[in-house]
Amino acid sequence: MGREKHERKKRKREAEVQELELQKLLEKDGGNSEGAKTLAKAREAILGKPIRPGPKDRDNDVTSSEDSQPRKRVFSATDIQRIGFDPTAKQGKRLRDDEKTVQVLNELQSYKPKVKLGPRPGPKIWSG
Repeated sequence: MGREKHERKKRKREAEVQELELQKLLEKDGGNSEGAKTLAKAREAILGKPIRPGPKDRDNDVTSSEDSQPRKRVFSATDIQRIGFDPTAKQGKRLRDDEKTVQVLNELQSYKPKVKLGPRPGPKIWSG
């Protein structure tokens, strides 16, 4: 088997492995998450399939039922709070926290240990 043929087969196997991993990820949540939908659209665009059905394939009943359902949130509230953003926090509370931080920083800067500049203690040692 030639080197090029071997490399082609290797690339093909790697692509198949990646495809299987992608399928496993999409099957975990049933393809209902926003990320899975985005991946599916990107995959369809790469493979050349149409993203949306044409006007002949589209059903008016299907689109009306999609519009009536509320949109699912991409991130849950706990996920948003886990990354450090609290949507329920008010601006006044944040300002107080900033004031405390400024006060602590000022106290740290105002503390300066006394530095004694001068000769080292003890006798001088002369070499030579």
